[in-house]
Amino acid sequence: MINQINFLTNYDLGIDIDNVFVVDRPGTGAKDFRSQRDNFILFRNKLAADQHIESVCGSSVIPGKRIRWRASLYNYGDAGKNTHQVDLAAVDENFFEAYNLDLIAGRGFSLDRAMDADTNIVLSRKATKLLGYDNPEDAVGKTVVVEEWEWSPNIIGVVDDYHQLSLRENTHPTLYMFTVNLAEYYMIKVKPENTAAALGSIETTWESVFPGNPFSYYYLESFFSEQYASDKVFSRIMLVFATISILISCISLFNISLFALVQRTREIGIRKTLGASRWLIAWIFVRDYLIMIAVGSLIAFPLAYLFGKEWLANFVYSISINAWYFVIAFASILFISLITISFYTLRSTRINPVEALRYQN
Repeated sequence: MINQINFLTNYDLGIDIDNVFVVDRPGTGAKDFRSQRDNFILFRNKLAADQHIESVCGSSVIPGKRIRWRASLYNYGDAGKNTHQVDLAAVDENFFEAYNLDLIAGRGFSLDRAMDADTNIVLSRKATKLLGYDNPEDAVGKTVVVEEWEWSPNIIGVVDDYHQLSLRENTHPTLYMFTVNLAEYYMIKVKPENTAAALGSIETTWESVFPGNPFSYYYLESFFSEQYASDKVFSRIMLVFATISILISCISLFNISLFALVQRTREIGIRKTLGASRWLIAWIFVRDYLIMIAVGSLIAFPLAYLFGKEWLANFVYSISINAWYFVIAFASILFISLITISFYTLRSTRINPVEALRYQN
């Protein structure tokens, strides 16, 4: 379980969300889409000139949050015969570069190309595969139809897939259109060496461009990780219960070994009188516990495997349950058990046979 949590937090999402702060679009101030766009561009340009800021972008989507908009997409000329559902994201020209998304074919959006906002789109790799293009280069230059809007844009680029949501889900086919008007989130990537100064600059710029709107931000990496919050809590709870179970088992095993020593004192005395070595006495004392541990493991490990497999089935991307996990678990149980009973095991090898033969159970 801990290995899966580590796998989730360290997995390459295909998108760079490190050192990114997010500010939601201001709720007041702009009277229309044009004013809202102009204010954002002013905010972005001021921050771009700051030495502590690496990049700024705006979009209708944010990693870690499900994309609300969907569209029906098909190749121009298919007349809707092969329609595919895709996510729809509105982004500015800095979006792909700010997130270090890999453009695997064609190009991204540009302010210098007036037609990008009206007639051009970028698709994710999975979206082009749905349209029948195994090679992303083949999709560039083709025309598609967005059925809901009766819009026929051209594909100018293909971007590699990335994980918009947690690894419980697969990547989604996505259509990116170029517009600043619909930007709901402003993402600011800061230089890691001076985060405090960068936040100060962001707040000052925010207050000057969006007066009357409270400045509130959140760290994108933490926001994305919140999707695994319940899994992390569950993992900690299981760890606590496992620790308590081990402690209770050790106390019980310690008491059982004492009881066994008392019950077998005469037997040990007789065996020592007949010439049994200390190692043989120790083996006799430990053997029964090894059998119990082996039988318990044979019962517990299949159940643990089934439980782990069922839990991992919640994730599209997960670790595999390796046999070494059970080998290490068995070795750990064996080591803890032997340490627990070692006191009375050593004591049994030192029993005076004459005193043992006088002992009455």
